[in-house]
Amino acid sequence: MKRTGQMVILALLACALRAEWASAQWAVIDGSNLLQNTTTAFNSVKQVYNSSQQLIAEYNIFRNTVTQIENQVKNLQHIPKGLNLFDTIMTYGNRIAAVAQCTPGSQRHGGQDAVGAHQPGRPL
Repeated sequence: MKRTGQMVILALLACALRAEWASAQWAVIDGSNLLQNTTTAFNSVKQVYNSSQQLIAEYNIFRNTVTQIENQVKNLQHIPKGLNLFDTIMTYGNRIAAVAQCTPGSQRHGGQDAVGAHQPGRPL
C-alpha cells in the first residue's frame, strides 16, 4: 500500500515537471451572446423600475382616498342643523304621524295605522 502511494506521487510529480505553460493569442468572446445577456439584464432592470413606479402610483391613490374619506368625515361632523337631511326626514315623519293620530276616522288596526291603508269590505 505504501508503495502504491509513492508511485502515485511520483507520477504526479513527473506530470507536473513535464507540463508547459499555455498561452493564447486572442481572447474569445461571443459578441452576440454578450449583447443578448446585456439586453436581457437591461430589460429586467427596466421592468423592476416600472413595477416600482406603478406601486408608488397605487400607494398615492390609496393615500389620497384615505385623505378624502377623512375630510368627508370631518365635514359630516360639522353639518349645520338645518341641512341635516336625516333630521328633516324624521321631523316630517313625526309631524305626519301626529296628524294621522289626530284625524277623525283614523284607527289603529292590527298594530298598523289605518290611514291610507285599504281595509277589506270598505270601498277604495
